Amino acid sequence: MPTAVEHKYFDAFLKLDSIDRPGEQRQLGEAFQKVDAAISALSGASDVYIKLEHKYDRTFDVIGEAFLKIGGDFQELAMVGQKVDALLTGGVVTTAAAVGGGGAAADFLKLDAALKIEGADLKIFGGDFLKWNDAGSPGAFLKIEAALGKEASTIGGDTQSLGGAFRTLASDILKLANPDSSSPVDLAYKELGGDLIKLSSQFDLLAADFIKLAGAFGDGGGAGTPANADVLSGGGGGAGFGAALGAISADFLKIDSTLSSLSGPVTQLLLPAVKPTLT
Repeated sequence: MPTAVEHKYFDAFLKLDSIDRPGEQRQLGEAFQKVDAAISALSGASDVYIKLEHKYDRTFDVIGEAFLKIGGDFQELAMVGQKVDALLTGGVVTTAAAVGGGGAAADFLKLDAALKIEGADLKIFGGDFLKWNDAGSPGAFLKIEAALGKEASTIGGDTQSLGGAFRTLASDILKLANPDSSSPVDLAYKELGGDLIKLSSQFDLLAADFIKLAGAFGDGGGAGTPANADVLSGGGGGAGFGAALGAISADFLKIDSTLSSLSGPVTQLLLPAVKPTLT
C-alpha cells in the first residue's frame, strides 16, 4: 500500500500553504496583482532603477519561490510514481531500458521522466524570477525577461508532452479493466483511468496558459526584447503578466485536486489481496 510519503504527495501536491509557512497562497495572489506594475516600471527605469528594484523585490521573491516549490513537487511526484510503478509491477519493469516493451508499466516510466523534466523546467523559471531582484539595471532586467519568455515557452511544450504521457497511461490503464465487471480491481482501474484522462486535459490547459505567458514576455524573442506593451497593459487582446500567472496558479490548484483523488484507486490496486500485474 502507499506509504505516508505517497499519501503526502498525492494529497498535498502544489499546495503552497503549510503549518510552517501559512498565507503563501494569499501572498502569491497579492504578488500577481503587483507584478504588471513592477515589470512595466523596471523595464523603463534608468537612474531610479535601484530604488524601484527594492520596492518590488518581494513581488519577484514570492513568485519565484512558488515556482521553485512547485518544481520540487513535480520531482517528488516522479519519485512517488516510481515507487507505485515498482509496487504494481512487482519490480519487474523498473528501468528505462524496459520502456520499449509498451503497456502501462512502460507508460509509468515515461510519465516519471516527463514529470522530472517539468520539475526541472519550473525550478529554472523560478530561479530566474528571483534573479530579477538583483538585475541592477534596465538592460540586465530585460535580458532576464527575455530568458523567462523562452523558459515559459519551453515549459508550455514540455507540459503538452506531460499531458500526453498522462493520456497514454490512462488509455492503457483503462484497457486493463473489464468493462462488464464491478470487481474492486476493475472499478479501481476505471476510476484511475478516468482521473488520468482528467489530468491530461488539465495539463493541456496549463500548457496553453504557459504559452500565453510566453507571449506576455514577448515570446522570449532574444536578449533585451521588451515585453509586448499591449499585453503588459492588459489591452490589445492579451492578458497581463498577473492575469497569465493567476491562470497558471488556478491550473495548478485544479491539478492538485485531481492528483489528490488518485490515492483512492491506487490504494485499492495495491491491496495485497487484489494486487494486479501491469507487465
